[in-house]
Amino acid sequence: MNAQKKLNVLLVVLVVILLSIASFVGVFTSQKSDMKDAVPSYVLSADLVGYRQVTLQIKEETEETTENTTENKTTENTTSEENKTEEKKEEKKELTAEEKANNYRANADVIRSRFKSLKVENFTVTVDEVTGKMEITVPEDDRTDIILSDICQVGKFKITDKETGEELMNNDDVSSVVIGETSYAGSLTTYMSINFNAKGRGKFSDITAKYQNVLVPAGTPVNTTANSTENTAENTTTAVSTESTYVDKQVVIKLDDTDLLTTDFDSVVSNGQLPLTLGDLSGDADQKNSAKNLAAIMENKPMNDKYEVTGNTYVAAPIENNTAKVIIYIEIAIALFIVLILIVKFGYKGILASIINVGFVAILLLVIRLTNVKLSLDGIMAIEAGYILQAIYSFMICGLLKNKDISTKELKDGATKILKQFVLIVIPILILSVVCCLAEWAAIFSVGMIVFWSIVIALVYNFIITKFLAR
Repeated sequence: MNAQKKLNVLLVVLVVILLSIASFVGVFTSQKSDMKDAVPSYVLSADLVGYRQVTLQIKEETEETTENTTENKTTENTTSEENKTEEKKEEKKELTAEEKANNYRANADVIRSRFKSLKVENFTVTVDEVTGKMEITVPEDDRTDIILSDICQVGKFKITDKETGEELMNNDDVSSVVIGETSYAGSLTTYMSINFNAKGRGKFSDITAKYQNVLVPAGTPVNTTANSTENTAENTTTAVSTESTYVDKQVVIKLDDTDLLTTDFDSVVSNGQLPLTLGDLSGDADQKNSAKNLAAIMENKPMNDKYEVTGNTYVAAPIENNTAKVIIYIEIAIALFIVLILIVKFGYKGILASIINVGFVAILLLVIRLTNVKLSLDGIMAIEAGYILQAIYSFMICGLLKNKDISTKELKDGATKILKQFVLIVIPILILSVVCCLAEWAAIFSVGMIVFWSIVIALVYNFIITKFLAR
């Protein structure tokens, strides 16, 4: 073996070592005096980590007024609250059975849309169209408790006039809500950007033009509102300012009648975006996930009914950890047996092929983590299937290299021929894996994705390595 060949082999080995360290150990970076792996963790399916089963039921409205909280109120305020309650009862219309069923189905669709916005996978939402009861299952992970903490939010987003309470915008005007981070002066700031659709963009532009700090010159009539339980035309009077003053018109951003923010605007905003600063949440995963919850609620339609959680149960994984470990150990044993055969049959070339195969596994595991492919038990077995496909190619190449008298041209031609043969072998498997990727069953989808990536990586990886070593 000449010096160039030895150098090429050495470079391949070094690359495999680096890939193996990144895949099997990790790529750790310093973040705020803490070391964190830059490569995402494996996403495990419910059959390996279990899932959460949640029951939601319609929250019944009680006819009782909030007596305990109004003991210290005046009789006038109590009477006002009672009048409002009576008005709401009169406005409430009894729905038909079909209308209720439509509402309940819409509620379930809202939950599904929120989960999709939060990128929750393999969830189920079923609804009883008679009672409105919902049964929900979500995979168990670090975000589960945070996601479920806001699951009963109706989700009515509104921008209202602070003085009159007039609704200026709502969910129908929102296109999307994005949570992001920006760096300023060496520190990270988390922000929420509410993006409005075409209809909402025009409304928001008008609002930002109207609700600003306006300098009112002396002698200008200014509307003032008297203190009252209700803001009516009768309570509004007009006064003439004796000196220049600022009139601050403000809007209130609300979610389910809870005030999130009171603000005004310095200038007209025509791009249809409302940015809100949330502070530095980079070190607080729970707060960041809560912000994402809020974004998912605001960018989707509100539910038609108020729900409450009546059941929240963790269901253990049907497959015990020991079972998964035994399967992994068996796969490792099979891989080592293949390595042994390669070394015994092809000697030095078998050792090199085995090292190259380790690099293939390292790349496959990195891709699985970076693309968030959900690993099921079947998916773990699919990794072994991918390794076996790679081993088949190794045996074919080592068989070619066994001939010591082969010329460089014959080596290149033979490697190209073997690659074409390998392509013909894997094409039917590749087609089958694509079909599996279209399946809704999580286990089949996991197998399809892993086999798909195994074949793609094997083709590209072997083409590059073979061409490099054959130079």
